[in-house]
Amino acid sequence: MAIFGDPALSISQKRKQAFQQFMEKYAPKTHCTYVNTHSSAEAETAFDKHLSKTQKFDTVFAMTDEILIGVMKSIQAHNIKVPKEIGVISISNGFIPNLYHPTISYVETSGFELGKLAFVQMLANIKGGKTLTELTLDARFVEGKSM
Repeated sequence: MAIFGDPALSISQKRKQAFQQFMEKYAPKTHCTYVNTHSSAEAETAFDKHLSKTQKFDTVFAMTDEILIGVMKSIQAHNIKVPKEIGVISISNGFIPNLYHPTISYVETSGFELGKLAFVQMLANIKGGKTLTELTLDARFVEGKSM
């Protein structure tokens, strides 16, 4: 199961598209349920809803820390053992995944580093420099104990 944010936001669209492309390339026979939510509470409800179906998930992906919190509330409420019964992975800056036991594996996106890039771009724009339409950073995988 993969839970993404607001489908109207470009970041949600891009992350979902990248995730789907990765799944098609590296795990083409794996079934994945895709869900969009607007909040932690919606993520919790969506996870609960899909848990009640006969299909069991072996892994859940959370697009943000906010979504991860909702997913983990549901996992804990149902006494599901991580990683024995389900694997969990998220996109994060690293703070929230380290609050759980076991520590959640995540793909790190540094808001601090992105903020520095945005500031440099803003200064360049003020000085009449080239305007970039999108800023990107390399991500890195941080292995926790949730997979």
